[in-house]
Amino acid sequence: MKVRVIINDGASKNKMMFKLLGCFEREPYFRFQGRKIYTMTDPSHLIKAPRNNFLSHHFISNGVTAQWQHFRDFYELDKTSPARIAPKLTDAHVNPDSYEKMRVKLPAQAMSSSSAAGLFVLTKTGYLPKEAEETAHIFLNFDQLMDSFSGSEPTNPEDSNKRFRCSITDVSPHKDLWAKLKPWKKSLTFIRISSGARVESLPFQSS
Repeated sequence: MKVRVIINDGASKNKMMFKLLGCFEREPYFRFQGRKIYTMTDPSHLIKAPRNNFLSHHFISNGVTAQWQHFRDFYELDKTSPARIAPKLTDAHVNPDSYEKMRVKLPAQAMSSSSAAGLFVLTKTGYLPKEAEETAHIFLNFDQLMDSFSGSEPTNPEDSNKRFRCSITDVSPHKDLWAKLKPWKKSLTFIRISSGARVESLPFQSS
């Protein structure tokens, strides 16, 4: 067996280890016995870490303050509707406990294109404040990012919202998506809910 890639959970100790081995953003690999061994973060953390930080921080994106509360308000309105926009959502998606925060399925379903669509609709109809549109954009960006690392189909799915859930090829849309979202993710700043303090960056931005 020849090791090609080492996948880690993005913890600070792992990042320090790979840095000591000579791995950097532009060259995410180290050499062992003449071979390149690449390193990458488990794609599940692309959605878990932002969700966990969203629970304790407001996200400032494109100059607009996005809040997890917008999602809570959407859920409370949606769950009483006879025809739900996001029928899979439960209390565990909105207010997860310590165990539920470990489950990848919950943030993937919470910060999904369906939730984003619901936020857009309720904002346009006046049920949510205009800032909730930015929350929807953030959900959609992370949903697409997660899809881009979760594809198995050789061609793009028919659903345009899931066009990134396909195999990566020279002509697939993945590289354009990553080129757009990488600077966007790094541009995010935050407000800690508990204290109101401004936070310039969080660890998940470097994943």
